Amino acid sequence: MTLALDPVADADREALVDFMFAHAPIMMFPLANLTRYGLGGSHPRSIFAWVRKSGDRITDALTYSREGMVFPCCPTAPWDACWDVLKGRKVLGFLGEGDQVAALRARCGLTQTAMLDAREPAFVLDVTDLKVPAGDGLELRPLSAASEDVMADWRAAYEIETMAVPEKQAKDQGQRFVRNAITTDSHRVLLRDDVPVCMTGFNAVLPEIVQVGGVYTPPEHRGRGYAKVAVARHLMEVAVDGVTQAVLSAANDSAARVYTALGFQPTGTFALVIYDEAQVARG
Repeated sequence: MTLALDPVADADREALVDFMFAHAPIMMFPLANLTRYGLGGSHPRSIFAWVRKSGDRITDALTYSREGMVFPCCPTAPWDACWDVLKGRKVLGFLGEGDQVAALRARCGLTQTAMLDAREPAFVLDVTDLKVPAGDGLELRPLSAASEDVMADWRAAYEIETMAVPEKQAKDQGQRFVRNAITTDSHRVLLRDDVPVCMTGFNAVLPEIVQVGGVYTPPEHRGRGYAKVAVARHLMEVAVDGVTQAVLSAANDSAARVYTALGFQPTGTFALVIYDEAQVARG
């Protein structure tokens, strides 16, 4: 086994993608970014990657976006090798398996307090095991079926509640998010008698796998099973197009119960660490 992490060239991309798919519950963000923005490109979310091998087999991968997000998938814990890659680079945050993010974050010696610092239970679902709840009188529609202002307010509330984003920033981000979600058709709104009651969506979409995210029910509509219906129906939509697996992380115990009821199975933890500003990894 090589001790270092070696940069991935275009010729190695297929092997890297195969490795990332094998670890999809913690690698959906970089995998989707790689698919959409490429390897070593100029877009802020374009991916750079380094791998460690045993013979021809990839054992560990460290991926990094141009904007500074770090995505470790390193089962053999090569943290010194990861440090050799990251030292001197800007770091905006970390996303990945909980213990791995904690270990790499400590090795990088970052001292700034994170704006978002969460460790959530992660889940995976074989779509054939999806348990679809009854939902008479409910209709799942594209996000554009509801008021854009209302959806933006919901998204802002979601960011404040789940990611501790300051109110003014959340409002600005909510508006941008909803406009993009309508353009990309990534999210849905659940209606009862034409009244919006729940939002759901996919943070990342690949031909065979999706990452569920942005699920939000406003307080006045909670406790009625709307999130279960919304998520299940959205998954049924993409199952027709060939999606066979879904992954997600749960922001709280209530959300975890919803996903478990739909058939999702626990698969460890997922850490989300995001700083207000990028800082330099100095060890």
